Amino acid sequence: MPTHTSKLADTRLWFGELGIDVGFAFFIGQTGDNQSHAHWAHQCIVRLDQPLSLFNAGVRFQDDAIFVPAGVEHRLIAPRHLSLFFDPTSRLAKALCDHLNKPLSVQTLPQKIADFFRAALTQANSSQDLHQHCLSYFKHHRMASTSDPRLAIILQRIHQEIGAENTKRSELAQQIALSDSRFSHWFHEQTGMPLRSYRKWLRLILAFKSILNGSSAIDAAHLAGFSDQAHFSRTFMAMFGVSPHSLLPNLTLKNGSAKN
Repeated sequence: MPTHTSKLADTRLWFGELGIDVGFAFFIGQTGDNQSHAHWAHQCIVRLDQPLSLFNAGVRFQDDAIFVPAGVEHRLIAPRHLSLFFDPTSRLAKALCDHLNKPLSVQTLPQKIADFFRAALTQANSSQDLHQHCLSYFKHHRMASTSDPRLAIILQRIHQEIGAENTKRSELAQQIALSDSRFSHWFHEQTGMPLRSYRKWLRLILAFKSILNGSSAIDAAHLAGFSDQAHFSRTFMAMFGVSPHSLLPNLTLKNGSAKN
């Protein structure tokens, strides 16, 4: 339920477990200090302990389960909770949005979906397990809307180039017989974000996984194609509302999470 407010003091540290799969991730734990931020993933936040609070555009939402669309600025204060992150280009994300009245707005997550996420968490031993539970659930209830078949072609090429030199936008446009300007509009229509933002998000996730698997921040930044560690840190802060050195030391990869 939304209420207007200003700020809520919070001095707790981040800690918890993280699982990452292709186009999907989850976090189980507690939030610490964080600034208003916007990441390029749909987020479902489910209470596991005390009530959670989310701040968006001067409004405070307090609920047991909240949906935050990709690209929407917010700040989260939550005791132990489950956050699930869905790449908006994925079939799973599209199926999830089919179950929401206004998938472009912050809103209460339907009770039956929140209950499913809690139950699935007790049955999953890894991010892959939880991902498969989600796929099975949404496939059973409703099939996702059909995407433009050209999108899969473009996304495959983009994913293959993470951390390497990127194909120019004009070349991607030519691959599916669109002009440069039309391609920009088309990609935004299909994914909800600009091409540059999506590529930056994928690089950030690659660096994130690399650090959790033991790489130094500077090595991870270079692996993911950031110009330097400072560039990586600025991007990380903008998308997660906290610096890498404040968040990552207290996170552990859940057993069975993707290592590549």
